[in-house]
Amino acid sequence: MPAPIRRTDELGFHVPATFAEAPEAGSAVGRAVRRWLWRWRWVLLVLLLPLLFYDKLLAIGGHWIAERMLRQAEVNYVADDLPSALADLDRAIYWEPEPLERCQAYLFRGQVHEKMRSLEKSEADFGAVIELLSDPGRVREEALDLGTVYDQRAWIRQRLGRHREALDDATTALKFVDSTQRPQALNQRAYIRALAGMELEQGLEDIEQALAAAHHDDPEFIDTRGYLRLRLGKFQDALSDFDNAILGWEQSRPRLGGDGTELDRWVYVQRLRDYTRNLAVMRHHRGEAYEKLGKSKEAKQDFEWAEQHGYNPADGNM
Repeated sequence: MPAPIRRTDELGFHVPATFAEAPEAGSAVGRAVRRWLWRWRWVLLVLLLPLLFYDKLLAIGGHWIAERMLRQAEVNYVADDLPSALADLDRAIYWEPEPLERCQAYLFRGQVHEKMRSLEKSEADFGAVIELLSDPGRVREEALDLGTVYDQRAWIRQRLGRHREALDDATTALKFVDSTQRPQALNQRAYIRALAGMELEQGLEDIEQALAAAHHDDPEFIDTRGYLRLRLGKFQDALSDFDNAILGWEQSRPRLGGDGTELDRWVYVQRLRDYTRNLAVMRHHRGEAYEKLGKSKEAKQDFEWAEQHGYNPADGNM
C-alpha cells in the first residue's frame, strides 16, 4: 500500500490529512455568489436605494403633487369654479407632508368654503391653521401670520352669529399683527362690534386708532365709523361718513393691468366683483342713514342699487 502523499502549504508547513475531508463545494458556491454579487452590484444598488430612502422619496412626491394641486386650485378659483378648486385643495391637503405647506392649503380652502357659504367648514379650516401654527415645534414662527388667520376666523364666527367668540378672535389677532397690519385688525374688530351692536363706544375708539395709524382716510375705515355712528344714533354724522366712504371707494375702482392674458382678465373680473360688492354694502349703509333721517327717496335709490349689485346680508354685512 503506497504511503499517503505528504501535503504542504505554500510556506512548506504540513497540512494534516483530515483537512482533505472538508468539502470544497461550499467554497465554490461562496465564490460563485460573490462573483454574482460583484457583477450585479450596480443593479442591486439601484433596486435597494428606493427602499432605503422610501420615506424621503414619498415626501418629495407628495409635495410635488400638492404643489400642482395648489396651482390648479388657484386657476379654478380665479375662474370662479369653486367646486373644482375645493377638490384640488382636498387633494393638496391629503398629499402635502409639510405642515407649513399644509397650512397654506387649509387657509385657501377656508376662503373657498367661506365663498361657498359653508361657514362651519370654513371655521374648521381656519382652526386647523391656528392649531398648526400654534405648535412652534412643527412650523416656523415666520411661516404665516397668525393675526390674519384669527381675523379671518373672527369674521366667520361673526357671520355665524357667535359675536363674543368673534370679538375674542379679533382681539387675539391684535396680539400677533405688526404695525402695518394693525389698522386693518382694528377696523375688523370695530366693524364686528358695529354689526353685533356690542361695545359701540369701544368700536369708535378702535376705528379712530385705525385711521390715525393708517395716516390716510381709508374708505373702508370711514364706512366702519359711519356704521358705528349709525348704531349710536348719530345719523347725520353717519351719512357724512358714508358719502365720503363711497366717494373714496369709487375713486379706487380696479383697472385691468398686466399683459392682457386670459388669467389676468380673470383676476381683474374677480377684483371688480369684490369691489362692486363692497360698494353695494356702503350704498346700503347710506340707505339706512337716509331712512333714519326720513329721506325715503334717497334711501330707496341706495337700497335698490345695492341689491342690484350684489348686496346680500348672508355675506355677513347688515
